[in-house]
Formats: sequence, C-alpha cells, structure tokens
Amino acid sequence: MEIAAMADPAPASWADGVQVEGQRLQAYLQQRQHTLMMKGAAEVLKHTLEPLPTTNAQDGRVHFGDSLLLRSRGTGGLLQADVADQIQVQEGSRAPAASASLSTGSMLAACPRNTFTVSRVHDDDEFGISCFLHYGQVIRLGTSPHLQDQPLYLHSSGSGTGAATGNALGEGETLVCLYPRAPASTHWRVLRAEANSDTTNHAAEPVALGAQIRFENVATGSSMSSDSVVRTTSYGNEWRVFGVQGAGAGSTGSASTWSFVNSNWAEDRVAEARKAGGAGTARAAVLGVVAPSGADPGELLLNPVARAEHDLRTLRSEGRTKDYEILARLYPQLRRNGMHGVRRLRRMCTSADIGGNGTLRIQTFLGHITAFGLRVNAEERDQLLELFGEEPAKTHVEYRRFFALMAPSMQGVREGAVRDAYTTLQERSAGGFVEVATLQRNWDPCCHPDVQRGELIQSEAMQDFLQQWDITSVDGLVSSEAFMDYYHDVSAAVESDEDFVELVRRGWGL
Repeated sequence: MEIAAMADPAPASWADGVQVEGQRLQAYLQQRQHTLMMKGAAEVLKHTLEPLPTTNAQDGRVHFGDSLLLRSRGTGGLLQADVADQIQVQEGSRAPAASASLSTGSMLAACPRNTFTVSRVHDDDEFGISCFLHYGQVIRLGTSPHLQDQPLYLHSSGSGTGAATGNALGEGETLVCLYPRAPASTHWRVLRAEANSDTTNHAAEPVALGAQIRFENVATGSSMSSDSVVRTTSYGNEWRVFGVQGAGAGSTGSASTWSFVNSNWAEDRVAEARKAGGAGTARAAVLGVVAPSGADPGELLLNPVARAEHDLRTLRSEGRTKDYEILARLYPQLRRNGMHGVRRLRRMCTSADIGGNGTLRIQTFLGHITAFGLRVNAEERDQLLELFGEEPAKTHVEYRRFFALMAPSMQGVREGAVRDAYTTLQERSAGGFVEVATLQRNWDPCCHPDVQRGELIQSEAMQDFLQQWDITSVDGLVSSEAFMDYYHDVSAAVESDEDFVELVRRGWGL
C-alpha cells in the first residue's frame, strides 16, 4: 500500500516542526514495514497470492455460483482475507472458532485471498428458480477452496478476541471477519447502496456487475464497511473492514458501498494505467502512485511486492528519508528494553541537561543510549546530527525531538484510555485525591509485559513501576498531568494502539 509523501510546509513552531517531521517519519517507517511484510508474505503465504480466474459472465449480471471480487468504494481496494491473522470468535453458546481477519487493499490481481463465491441461502425464497442475484435477496459469501481446504464465510458479530491486529471496534461498530461455520451471522442481504430495505430495492431486478450495493447482515443488522484507517496485516499495511450498526440509506456513505467486479474489470484498470503511462513517458500517475521512467504501471497494480518496493524507493528518493534509516534501527531496539525503557532513557537525558534547554552534547547522548544497548557508527552519528542537531554548530542534539518522533500520537483511543484510568483512580480515592499509595493499591503487575513473558515476578514488576514516579508536589499527589506524562513514555514503547489500551485497562482493572 502506498503511504502518500508528505508536503514540506514551513513549520510555525518547534511543536509544528516535530509534527511534520513525525508524519514523514511515520510514512517512511510504515512503508518500510509494509515492504518487508509483503516480501515475507510472498514467500510464506505464496499460495494465497497465486493468480486465480474469476467468473466473467457475458451478460454483466451476478449469478449464484460466481467467483468474483468485491471492490470497496470507500478505499477503492478489494476485499481480502488474511488466514494467517487468527481471531477467536464465539457464536452463541458454541465454543470459540478460529476465524480470519479481513481488509481491503490496492492489489488488483485476482487470487485466492480476494476471490469470493456467491451462494444462495434459501432455495425457497421469493425469487423462484432464477440463477441471478436480486436486490433484497439473502446470500452467503464464501472463500475459494484454493485459500484453504475448509471454507470460510463472511460473518458479522459484536465481538472478537485473539492475535488479530487492528480489530478494535468503535461505538456502533461490529466485527466483520471470515468464520468457519455457516450460521445466520453469515447471511447477508444485498441492497442498493442508497436504499433502506428490500421494499425499496425493486427486488425483481437482478444485481449487475459494478453496481453500487450494500451488504446488510441478517443477524446483526450491520453493514459491511471499509475506510481509510490503516491496519497491519500479514501482508503489510492495508485498510480495515468492519460493520456499522443501524446503517440506513446513505448514513455511512462510501465506506459501506461495494461493487461486484471480475478479472475483466481488473484487466481494464491495468490497461488504462499502462495507457496513461505510455512508452517513454517520464512520470505517470497510477492510482495515486507515481511511476518513474521505465516502471510498468500495470505491474505495480498486479504485483504487490513490486508495488511495495516501488513506493519505498519513491520515499527514499525524497532526500531526508535516508536519515530515517538510523531511527528505523534504533527505535525498535529501544522498545525492546521494556515498557519503562523509554522513560528511563528520557529521564537520564533530562537529568544530564544542566541548562534545561532540551539539548545534550552528542557524545553525552550517545553514551546514554549505549547504556540501553544502542550503538552507532560514525555515519549513523552524522545522521542523528542531521536529524536532531542544534543549529548552527550541530555539536548538540535536541533529545526531546528524538523522543517526540518515537512516540505515537496520544490523541484518540490512547488518551481516552489513560483519562478513563485516572478518573477511575479518583473515584477509588478518598476525596478524589490520587497519591502514589493509590497507584500501589490499584495497579495490577500482571499487565507488565515482562511478567506475562515470565521474565519478572509480580513483586519485581511492582517495584519497577513505583520507581517511575517522581512526585514533586508538597502534598505528594499524582496529578493528571504527571499520570499522562508517565503513559506518554510508556506509549512510546508500545507501537500498537490495541496493545497500549489493553495494557492500561488491565493495569487498572477497567
């Protein structure tokens, strides 16, 4: 998936500069991660990416038994399965079943992970013996036998747990995944995108290829959707798929709008891209990708590895991103020092900053990071000075920017989880005053990742936790600002929003 290049507006302040630099860095790191994961998937999950023909009916209609692609209008990508990303889904009183996650992505080639078969749920429904899919009709969508031996069916439920990433659900959202059984939660009614129910769908009319439709789950009433929120899959960075409850006509917009398409449609898009590129054209736009001279735009659409490598080369050609290579190595190494590693290093830097201006001599800074197992050579030292050196001499580094670029944004779900935790502590405290003793009584050391891995016992984790608090107020209280500051450092050590939220919630029994 392409991560769009960032523009270079002149920052109005130090904070704005960090934000702009952080956006560039995140774009680079995400694309780098995507490229590496896509290369790995091309080997380990090779069978899911092999070419697979779809049904190419000449009448332009959707038939039962057809094997087709599903294109999201919200992202422009195709619905894709990730059988390596397991979700444990419990349906009713039955035991949880291992299910597979879904996403949408930019690859256009038909393959086992994006080809689905349309089947009729009720032979005795009101549509007689017609082989056409009609608006208002209830169907089931199953995976190709080339994906795995046991079929999986498009499913909607209100919950799901497991190793899957990016499946955090917002208010009014339901889980949409691939389930190995075929209960009512795998039944979907096909509606016109703008219609509320089958009574306004001209039910006698068959569904055409390319028509804008909506899939409404019979069991949950939710509409399958995909938006621009990026999630990490076994194949790299793709867009999330989820359900929206109570979605009426037009209420979810393009996110809930889909179309059945086939490989003829994909081939037409590739032909258009190649025509737009043209032989000898220096640069050609292809679905938001700029293809340099000599690159085949069609190959970028059909070959996910070529696309990923191309997008990474494009970012690297932008000059400054070359310096990000050092951060791509140092940040993961620092995170491996545990949930408090970032906080300990930042506090060491702050203590050594005698002038309190946020800078340290480069030799001092390198000495501190060496204590955490991070070592750099002369070229990498120059890269750090290029990124964080204080003008004009560049003998000092702005260590605050080093940590600011490492930390994911605390806005949204992360900040919300921390605020919920502090509010809960106030409710559990006498008079609503939170003290270190309050933290000690309420914090669960089992949330510590090292405890979960068996590397620390609970008493050691509690001691490690309590050492992170320097209370400067005369009354010994832990302010909401100090609480948020602690979790800002922890957040820098935890890349996944889901993992961070779980760490906070489990730590305080939320």
